[in-house]
Formats: sequence, C-alpha cells, structure tokens
Amino acid sequence: MTRKSVTFFAALFLMAAMTACFTGTKNEKSDNEKEVFVLSDSLINLYREQGRFIVKSSFQALSTQLTGAIQTGGVPYAVSFCNIEAVPIMDSMTAEFNVNIKRVSEKNRNPENSPDAFEQMILDLFDQNLKNSGKVNDTVLLDANNTLVYAAPILMAQPCLQCHGVIGTDISDKNNSIIKKLYPADKASGFAQGDLRGIWRIRFEQIEN
Repeated sequence: MTRKSVTFFAALFLMAAMTACFTGTKNEKSDNEKEVFVLSDSLINLYREQGRFIVKSSFQALSTQLTGAIQTGGVPYAVSFCNIEAVPIMDSMTAEFNVNIKRVSEKNRNPENSPDAFEQMILDLFDQNLKNSGKVNDTVLLDANNTLVYAAPILMAQPCLQCHGVIGTDISDKNNSIIKKLYPADKASGFAQGDLRGIWRIRFEQIEN
C-alpha cells in the first residue's frame, strides 16, 4: 500500500471517528455517551463484497436499459428515458437488495442526487485521492447514525461524454437543449474521461455480524 493510500484510508477513519460512526462489535458506554462500535476486518470485507455486487448489478440494470434507449432513438431518446426510468430502476434495485442505494454527485443532473454532508465528505476525499494518486478505491465506513455505508467512485467513461462531456464538443447543441429542457438546473456537464463523476452510496440498514 502506498503512502498516499494510507493517508486516504486514515482520513476516512478520522472522518468516521469525528462523526462517532464505527460499527461491528459494541463497546461499553456510560449513560451520557454515544454507543461506540469497532469495525472488524471480516465485517469490512463482507460488506465491501456485498457493496461491489450491488453496484455491479445496479450498474448493469441501468446500462442495459440505457444502451437499449440509445439504440432505439439516440442520445435525445436516452436522455428522456433517464428522466423517466432511472429513479424507478434504482428503486427496484433498492427493493431487491433491501438496502438504500443512491448515486451522488456535486455536479448532478437530477437534484435528488445532491450529496448530504456525510456524502460530501466522501466525495471530497475520493476527489483528493484521485488527484494525488490517479486512482481511488471503494470503501466501507459508517455515518453519524452508526449505519454501515459502502461507497464506490463513479468515474467518467468515454461513452458517457456524449451526455456529460463538454457542451459544443462532446454534447451537441441540440442534445444540450433537450437536457436543459428536462433538467433546468443541470450541472452534470463539462466532465473529461476519467474524472470523478460522483459516487455510489449504499446504506445497509441491517448488519450481519
């Protein structure tokens, strides 16, 4: 593990400590103290694997439908498809896995994908690690409510630039006008290949030790 990777994970655990969010094995607490938990390596590995599987399944569900939409009617149809179908697809995956799945980005297209304070900290840490080392890894940590969270980066791939790249270069003026009509507050353009587009955030409401 590189020094930068160590720094990154140390920052994650520091963030968790500051928000009193560790989980796994319960430690004793006084009446005036918050219950504190300790993350075991086995628990981290278990939920990292579960998180990866859920992200892979959710991405495949979205990308399969989106690819079909592009083949049917090009980018204009795909943008309209996402506007109507992306949320129901994510809702169906949430129900299937009994977890809370959210795609989060500062530069979001749908305002519902805006980050809360905890998600913003993860975005900032991922972004800094990408800038420092050129790569970013998924992670398992906990929020301020002692709920276990899996987070994975969403990196900009070349095919996505036609909807999220530079306006006038990657995104045609025609397609941009459609995007702006469907998403008046759109901020999800101007990306380059390899940029941090956002994160997958999966919240596990029930934890298996």
